[in-house]
Amino acid sequence: MAKNQHGNNQFLSMIEGKARQTHQHLYRSLGQTCDLLVYGEMDGLNQEWSSMQQHAGGLVGSSSTGKACNSFSLHAANTTQHQVIGSNMGWVAVRTGNVNAVFVHVPNSIAKKENEAIAFYRSINNQLIQSGNGPIDLVMGDTNQSSPSFTPSVLSNATGSTFSDAHTGTSINPSDSYQRSFSGTNSTASKKYDMAAYNTGTISVIKVDYLSQSTPVSVNGTSMAAAITDHMGIFIDVTK
Repeated sequence: MAKNQHGNNQFLSMIEGKARQTHQHLYRSLGQTCDLLVYGEMDGLNQEWSSMQQHAGGLVGSSSTGKACNSFSLHAANTTQHQVIGSNMGWVAVRTGNVNAVFVHVPNSIAKKENEAIAFYRSINNQLIQSGNGPIDLVMGDTNQSSPSFTPSVLSNATGSTFSDAHTGTSINPSDSYQRSFSGTNSTASKKYDMAAYNTGTISVIKVDYLSQSTPVSVNGTSMAAAITDHMGIFIDVTK
């Protein structure tokens, strides 16, 4: 938005504001504070992002392959409740309490290829089991999937367990938007790339919902945005 019109400090300030806003939205939706907030495409260990901890929460950990688009930054109010248990290209796994959550940004080169996607998730699941943490309970993030049923299907095949989409509605109505309905989570609202898939044999979903791509605000009568992206945020409350 307004490319090349924002300095680094202004951009950082907008992202910090969006973090505070996200926590507020989640508290209103869940009636409790957010345990873990994960950002894709952000390396929280980079010094330039250090101030984010004052707004998003303390840094649980960060995963980066050297490219911003493949990075993850994990934040929490109580960092001792969470442990990073694995990471590699396109994913990071966190154990929160007794739940194994895998946050993904599946590479486009494999995201829509069934056999390669199965191999991607099977490798993650095997790594978690071999490290003594047990299998995947939850997968969240930008799957770049070809259809809404693609990720649950390949996860079920990869793990030998049954995975389901936590959000089964045909339309998406973000909790922070009034009477807005979308058919997808990407920039054209046509593809459901951002989703949560859960292991039906290990966890139950209490609530799941989306956060919009931008939250409009008015500055001196002019419509602006606190932050904008080509994806939607997703949040979930589960029990195991």
